[in-house]
Amino acid sequence: MTKKINFYFTLFCLVLFTEFVSAQKFNDFNFFREINEVSASSYYKIKLDNEILGKSNYEFNDFRIFRVDENDTIETPYLLNWDKAEYEYIKQYESIIDKSYKANNTSYYTIKIKERREINEINLEVSESNFDKTLKLEGSDDNKNWKTIKENIRIVGFQQNDFKYTKINFNVSSFPYYRVSINDQHSNKINIEQAYTAYNRNVVRKPNYIKDTYIVRKEIKKTEKPKPTESFVAEAYTQIKVTLPYKASINSLSLSCREKNLDFYRQIAIYDKKGKELYYGNFTNLCENGINNYEFAETNLSELLIKIFNKDNEALPGIDIKVNGSEAYLLGKLEPEEKYLLAYSGRKNIAQGNYDLHYFSDKMERTSKAIDLKSEQVIKHEKPKKKESIISDQKWLWITLIGLVLLLGAFAFSLMKKVNR
Repeated sequence: MTKKINFYFTLFCLVLFTEFVSAQKFNDFNFFREINEVSASSYYKIKLDNEILGKSNYEFNDFRIFRVDENDTIETPYLLNWDKAEYEYIKQYESIIDKSYKANNTSYYTIKIKERREINEINLEVSESNFDKTLKLEGSDDNKNWKTIKENIRIVGFQQNDFKYTKINFNVSSFPYYRVSINDQHSNKINIEQAYTAYNRNVVRKPNYIKDTYIVRKEIKKTEKPKPTESFVAEAYTQIKVTLPYKASINSLSLSCREKNLDFYRQIAIYDKKGKELYYGNFTNLCENGINNYEFAETNLSELLIKIFNKDNEALPGIDIKVNGSEAYLLGKLEPEEKYLLAYSGRKNIAQGNYDLHYFSDKMERTSKAIDLKSEQVIKHEKPKKKESIISDQKWLWITLIGLVLLLGAFAFSLMKKVNR
């Protein structure tokens, strides 16, 4: 009799615990979206839009896919991936077959392509360190008749900073001959030692441009007479604080000066909220269309800091900033005639899902199909009443357990009375 009661007591406690844990699965999250039904058993790609990403935690580990039915809620394994830009860059050194010079006027360099192919970039290797030139690029099929591809291209070199910008970007062309005409009317001629061509093609580009960023700009002056109570500033710089409307995974940003005719060359540093340096390089008007693109490792953040070091120069006028991230998606295997939910926006200390799927990520990517989510639903959490203990909040559970303990105690007491007779 005693063994039988102990069995039922243990079973009852196990059922209560299971129900409690099942409810807690959803209590760990704030939102969910139902996943559309699938017609076949396969791997599926679930896109996470900016609204979902913005509600995730800093590590993006608070996503869970649940398969739900009338009896149970089962966690479904998944992988979190990012759509990143992929590039194809084919570089090849070419032959300079002709160099000519018209005194105090123009230098000509004719470049022959080894194999006729599509290109959209030519890089010139210039001997001199200091120069500032404008040039014209032409293409030809027979090295006789020339067609203008692009004009007023600027190349420069600054010996002081060991910097050269000698890249020519243009629309994709496939001429066997290219001619570079350099204007020498107002400066000394330069010597181009070598040239290489490239086909810079964006294979996949899915930029996740972050809109509605909040920008605060501040000019930091150089400390002339430092005081013990002030922080020493060795060099004047422009500080730009960029706050995103939500946390996102950032991999690049672009800067440009609104004053297009202003020549400038400055050093720039980009930091995250904690002061970790993400990028250090140059900010100049010499880039294509004056737009400087800075790429760095994928970083989860909601705020970043940009410093433009001005030295003894005036601070630059209006600066346009675009912050770019990558689109995220989940990969998981879904079955037909099953109901799935995506839960997200979890607690800060929620455990990271640890699945075997990362061993099969290539297969999942190749065979995955896109699937959509339904509208967002809020997971309602009962707020604990003020001045009430945890015991009173879970009163029903404790009453049941105490009742069972008393029942077992009464049964044990009755057995003891029988033994004493």
